[in-house]
Amino acid sequence: MTHKAPSHPPRDQHVGGAEEPPDHHNAAPQAVAPDAIGQAADREPYAVGYGRPPLHSRFKPGQSGNPKGRAKGSQNLRTILKRVSNEQIQIREGDRTRRMSRMEALVRTTYARAFKRDPKALASLIMLWRQIGLTDSDETTTGVLQGPEYAAIVADFLARHGVEHAASDDAVNAAASPSAKQEG
Repeated sequence: MTHKAPSHPPRDQHVGGAEEPPDHHNAAPQAVAPDAIGQAADREPYAVGYGRPPLHSRFKPGQSGNPKGRAKGSQNLRTILKRVSNEQIQIREGDRTRRMSRMEALVRTTYARAFKRDPKALASLIMLWRQIGLTDSDETTTGVLQGPEYAAIVADFLARHGVEHAASDDAVNAAASPSAKQEG
């Protein structure tokens, strides 16, 4: 077995020809910082620190930080999920076998669990319906929280907790109640 020599020099040798090896962790000033063109500017010495790498280890102009780039054929999670969800699988329903996509099988399974009174499956279905727009977006809870039943519930709650019902609350509830609009 042959051993290939490393392409870089050992740690104790420095390529630059200087007597001392460079101290990369020293916060002492280095050479003058280059300007945008790469020329030395007439500024104070360059201090190495957080967000200020040593000058010799910076990317050179035109040099990429990822020279090989993204591998051909690599896919992100969304693409993989779409592809796997659309794959056909065999499902047994009773005594016969059916072919359907994984997504359809998942939806059918969730429906079956929801009909067996599984609250998590039902919540998943409702969330799915809302996301794809199967529920009316105009539905709001304000219709549920109005009317004489709501006023009776609030009055009962306030009476049980010893809170007096303010007159301004009566006016607000009367204005919001559809039955008050019909009476007036």
